[in-house]
Amino acid sequence: MIRKYYILIFVLFLSVFLNAQEQKITITSIKDGKNYYFNINNPFPYIVSVLIEFPELSNLSANKQIPFKVVLKPNQSREKVITLSPKNTNGKSSYRYTFKTINGDCNKKHQAKYRYSLPFEKGKKVRVMQGFFGDFSHQKEYAIDFDIPIGTKIMAAREGIVIETKDDSDSGGKTKEFANQGNFIRILHDDATTGIYFHLKKNGVAVKVGDKVEKSQLIGYSGNTGWSTAPHLHFEIRQNSFEGKKTVPFLFEIAPNRLEEVKKGNFYTVF
Repeated sequence: MIRKYYILIFVLFLSVFLNAQEQKITITSIKDGKNYYFNINNPFPYIVSVLIEFPELSNLSANKQIPFKVVLKPNQSREKVITLSPKNTNGKSSYRYTFKTINGDCNKKHQAKYRYSLPFEKGKKVRVMQGFFGDFSHQKEYAIDFDIPIGTKIMAAREGIVIETKDDSDSGGKTKEFANQGNFIRILHDDATTGIYFHLKKNGVAVKVGDKVEKSQLIGYSGNTGWSTAPHLHFEIRQNSFEGKKTVPFLFEIAPNRLEEVKKGNFYTVF
């Protein structure tokens, strides 16, 4: 009985390990004669872009301009995305490659005039605690903090696909060491930006990775987890690029056909 128990534990551990191993972009090179072919697999249920670079390339030339960018559809595998061929068939060849990945289509640009909805249910009145480049924790960020009680319904400010969630934490505090303990939802938008909803309550995520959500759809419940001085929702938009992620400015539609940057201290009602 004990032996069977340990075997079951091992099988479960192996299953979790293999699943974790599968959930990453993989690039494989295959030698065919003197040529090298590169295949890429995207196991994720959303678009991913890959940048391949060759810091070492000896006696080989690529059939594509390098560095090489490729956009992979959800759960897509592509073969022979790039081929290396010898310049001198009698010479010795060698190569070394590196790659970077980002979520979304790297060819898309941030839609600065998109009409974001306030991320709450219709009729909800909310106050802005901290705005863009706020003096507490937003000094270098385009981000908004909404003053709301724990358990407030959080709605999607924009349609997209859920790419990451966390809601297993019940810990929060007023100092930076709590920053990694905040619960959140990340939603990838069509323009390769990511909407981030932060400080959700424990078990406060109502969606899962891979879900396609519509604007104003319920996605979770607010809390006070992570680096937080009081219950609130932190909301920001990040632009994904191979140079790194950065927050970008965005506008809320606070009334029909009225777009604004919401300001600290002001109250807004979802129409």
